[in-house]
Parts: sequence; C-alpha cells; structure tokens
Amino acid sequence: RVRGKVDISDMVPTSESEWHQRPCASERWRSTNHLMGHGYWAWVIPLSTGHTSLGLVVHDDPHGTGPIQGLEATMAFLREHEPHLAAHIESYPVIDFLCLKDFSHNVARCWSKDRWALVGEAGAFVDPFYSPGTDFIATANHFTVEMIRADLRGDCLQEKSTHLNLLYRSLFNGCCDLYKDAQHVYDHPSVMSAKLFWDNLLYWSFTCHLVHQNVYRLSPTDYQPYGEVGTRFLELGSFMQRFFAAWAELAPEEPRPGFVSSPPFPSILVDAHMSTGERYSLAETLTMMRERLAQGELAVGELVMRAVQAVGPEIAKEILARSGWRDAKVQISPHRLAGESKVGRARRPHLSNVARDAERMLGRLERHPEAAKALELLTQSAAV
Repeated sequence: RVRGKVDISDMVPTSESEWHQRPCASERWRSTNHLMGHGYWAWVIPLSTGHTSLGLVVHDDPHGTGPIQGLEATMAFLREHEPHLAAHIESYPVIDFLCLKDFSHNVARCWSKDRWALVGEAGAFVDPFYSPGTDFIATANHFTVEMIRADLRGDCLQEKSTHLNLLYRSLFNGCCDLYKDAQHVYDHPSVMSAKLFWDNLLYWSFTCHLVHQNVYRLSPTDYQPYGEVGTRFLELGSFMQRFFAAWAELAPEEPRPGFVSSPPFPSILVDAHMSTGERYSLAETLTMMRERLAQGELAVGELVMRAVQAVGPEIAKEILARSGWRDAKVQISPHRLAGESKVGRARRPHLSNVARDAERMLGRLERHPEAAKALELLTQSAAV
C-alpha cells in the first residue's frame, strides 16, 4: 500500500483527448484498474483510508516467483513491464508490503455434519482477478446459515453438508478455470475482450442466481434440474477457457490502442447483469437459467466463429483440436454460418441478439483471407 491517491489518469498525457473525454474518465481512479501483460497483471485500487493498494500477480509460467520476492524485485519487474506505472508511483511513500506465493487453494470440505464450517480464506480462495474472494465469502456464509437452518429443522446434516460441499467445490473449480491457463490471454487484445464477454455472461447467468435466488437451499433432489443447467455451463466454461488459451498462444497479437465497452442497452449482457438484482420464484429462476444457457450456447458459437475467421484455417484447426471443440458439442446452425458470407442488410437476418451483442462489444471483425475455409472446420466438426 502507498500513501495517497494514485490516479491513473495522471499517467495519460492531456493530449490524449479521446481517452480523457470518455464517460466517467475523471472518476476512473475510483475503480479497480488493471494493467495487463504476458503472464501477469498489476492492480491499482483506491482504499477508504484515502491511500492506494498496488498489486502484482504473476504466473509461475513464464515468470516464476522472483518478481514478487520483495518490494525491490516487484518494482524492478514493474519498471521493465509497466514503466509508466512504475515511474508514476516512485514518489509515493510505501506504507507496507506483502508477498503471497501459491495463494489459490481449495479445501476438501467446508461444512461438516459435526457442526463446523470454514469460511473466508480458511476455506478456499481462487484469484484476485475479478475480485471473487468476497463473493466466495458471502456464498460460504449463506451456506453456513443454511446448515444451521437444517440443524434446527432436524434435517440430515450429512446429506446437507455433502450437497453444499459438492456445490461449493464446483463453483470453485469453475472459477479457477478462469485463471489457471490465462497467462497468454492477458496481453492479447482480441482474446481478452472475448473472455470478458463470456466470463461476465456466465457469472451473471447462473452463478449469481444460485445464491441470490436461494437455489442452494434446495434438497439435492429438488436441485437436480438447476444442477443440469450448471453442469452444462461448467462444460461450456471449461471449453471456452481452453479455447481462449489456445487462441492467444497460437495467434499472438501486439497491444494496440482502442476502447472496448460492454454492449450498451438494450443488450443480452446488460439484461443478464441487471437481472442479478431482481428476485424471482424458484420456477422463474429455472426458466431464466435455461434461457441464459441457450444464450450461452449461442455465445460460444459466436466467439468461436470470430476467432477462426480471424486466424485462418491452419491455426484454427490447431486451436479447435487443442481446446476440444468436438467434445464441446456446440451446434452452430447452417443458417447462422451462411450469414458470414453475406454483408450489410443481407447478413442481419442471420444474427441473433447474442451475435449482435458480441459484435457491438468486440467490434468489426478483421477476417483472414481464408476465413471461409476456416468456417468449414466448424461444419465438419458438427457433422462428426
């Protein structure tokens, strides 16, 4: 932590008028801001004390733990990889410094029939990216209260604890997939943007509602239809993280200036976000989750189509093989695939709302000269 407010706007020359004139630009310092590179990311977070938290997260592959073994090592790493940030914070007095190695950890069980629970970092901790730690603490607290309710009702604590432990571990494993192989993704403009689209859609479509709508309180039997939706989301999510990793590694890109925003309202992504603040009946929740899952299937197809057309058939073939596209069992309709050979108004009838959302966020696609041949790989896979 350093003393005082670190405003990243001060790192950008006033001549960059487009950057400074974006909505809420003057208040950007209030957000958690990330500066990302190959195998690492740095954070800048304002604190309620008026001071600032600065952090560096590195993957052992490719950096090892050397960059974070002490303040001087961390600053040396930032001077090499994020020189603008390093130069900007040199004059700020350091309040304290902490280094943690291998901080992502799971736990065999967090709830026991013998009436004990583990919450917070005593239980499981994933990664600070997206700040899921507080969400897991809240979820663990909800699960613990449900164990107490079950005890007071005289329910079988063995059944309840087993169900909650399995549910919590599935949430942890799904979240861990977001980070464990992302070292090539962080500095890849196209892949990182696509990852943000997918990760947000998945989180707002299922994970949030699992807790907000009290789905976790159901018995294992009553939870089964929700679990079927969750299992498919996990399968899609696992595939997408493998796909992002392969895409980023096999088709690297140089950083480039630009601005990527979530698609403005009306959009599927905005609807998914706003719905997390609503309250639904359990029946309404299941219907909504199934609708979101159908949109998730479409989103996977859209992102895969964008990628293969961007990289061309040779690299696309390797990406699809490495990520397990055939096993993902995602169907892209012939009608949708046919739309990629059309332009303008002729193309619009082929686009779902999810497709429009993806294009509004990710921008115009720069197609490889052999993009049509790359699309044929998806048709061949679907036929196998």
